[in-house]
Amino acid sequence: MAQPLITLDNVTVRLRDRWYLRNTNWEIKQGEHWAVSGPNGSGKTTLAQTLAGRTPVVRGTVHRHFMASEGLEKSILSVSSEERSELNRQEGVLDQARHFSGKIFDETLGHELFRPFLQDGDSAAEKRMEAACSDLDIQEMLVRPLHSLSTGELSKLLVARAVVSPPAFLILDEPFDGLDSSSRKQMEGVLAGLMARKVHLLLITHRIDEIFPGLTHVLLMNNGAIAARGKKSEVLQDGKMHSLFQETASLEQSGIPLIGGEWRHDASSAASALIEMEQVRVHYGPVQVLDQISWTMHAGENWAITGPNGSGKSTLLNLISGDELQAYANSIRVFGKKRGSGESVWDIKQKIGTVSHSLFTRYQKNLSVFETVCSGFFDSIGLYRNCTPGQKATAREWIRLLGIEALLECPFQHLSQGQRALALITRAMVKSPLLLLLDEPCAGLDWSNRQRVLELIELIGSRTATHIIYVTHHQEELVPCITHQLQLESGRAASAGPVS
Repeated sequence: MAQPLITLDNVTVRLRDRWYLRNTNWEIKQGEHWAVSGPNGSGKTTLAQTLAGRTPVVRGTVHRHFMASEGLEKSILSVSSEERSELNRQEGVLDQARHFSGKIFDETLGHELFRPFLQDGDSAAEKRMEAACSDLDIQEMLVRPLHSLSTGELSKLLVARAVVSPPAFLILDEPFDGLDSSSRKQMEGVLAGLMARKVHLLLITHRIDEIFPGLTHVLLMNNGAIAARGKKSEVLQDGKMHSLFQETASLEQSGIPLIGGEWRHDASSAASALIEMEQVRVHYGPVQVLDQISWTMHAGENWAITGPNGSGKSTLLNLISGDELQAYANSIRVFGKKRGSGESVWDIKQKIGTVSHSLFTRYQKNLSVFETVCSGFFDSIGLYRNCTPGQKATAREWIRLLGIEALLECPFQHLSQGQRALALITRAMVKSPLLLLLDEPCAGLDWSNRQRVLELIELIGSRTATHIIYVTHHQEELVPCITHQLQLESGRAASAGPVS
């Protein structure tokens, strides 16, 4: 009989004002690999943090029947949005120090993530690092700044890091977000290799198709408690997973608050060409991310930008928003104004709404959900101005439309990954922007919220004056309002034109 790996003995967890896992008994045995799923806010990440010893247990005991000599920190590793956010926070602190010391061009490169896991003279660890980077096809990311990496690329680096010094237990919280199909297969292969080396996995996902071969068991969460658990074949075949994700009311019936008000834009007043790029190049040291991109987006068009990981999709969006400083060294016109010609970046940003993983990790302010949404009127990370009564009313309408009224006064930092995504989508739309940049907007969302967001995108793109640029790796999430598609490959435009 298999020996226990982790045991939850009558465990109850309190996270702020809510109880989770009330009097829960559960055991992970040697040789088992679990997938955890359930609606947004159901407690999946809290369960994972409890297993990792990062959430206090107020009743009962968590027994970890393994303990490397290095202690808990090296015995259990995580690849998660929290891990990515912490890296971003650390980089922000370092940036402040660099500006203070005059070293403004210093950057943290990808290979530096591995430094704590590599010891001088440990050739075996060096070989594991090289093999993992090769298997995941991320060698060029080792010499790129962390801030230039997409969510999928950073997840690849974190998984490769886990290969260098394999833990006893590896927690993967939505590790496939932002990955194309080829990259997902690569990561599955690396994870299979870890399982073969006796590393136990716990995968958190909202998508059934991401529960890959090798995972043996499935646990379902709902309302802070375990709803079902057992062998993968049993749990997935009896319909329990589908029953957790409820249908949501059609947005057609809910109404859409985009008519009238000072934030309404008229498409007829926009320049015929919203975006113009001519021979655009972006590079980080020896790595060319975008190479001679020439592309124009006209009024009345909605574009999907597709391509494999590392092809430059997120970088292209950052050039448009002005978050990539190399925009000012290129020939780029936004709403008819050339970047670097003296235009106010805030005048441009006032007409642009953004939903991206970069914003997700940068938005670490101690605000309520309502305040976070209101900050969208001013495109600020934080709320530093008072909203008018009309703006507050519009914010509440959008909050109602996205179905997050219950979170109105909740601190943004206390939300689950999926709940934060919904709040940031709401934030992007309160000003009814002329241009909406969507970088994997459905990442971290459960099935019902994903359908709601896709319906919202379709309504925005087909019935309002807001134009859409939409990045996704899931072809089935390309909504009908998308009129054109730009395919990037290795930093170049492979094709561009109307959607057939």
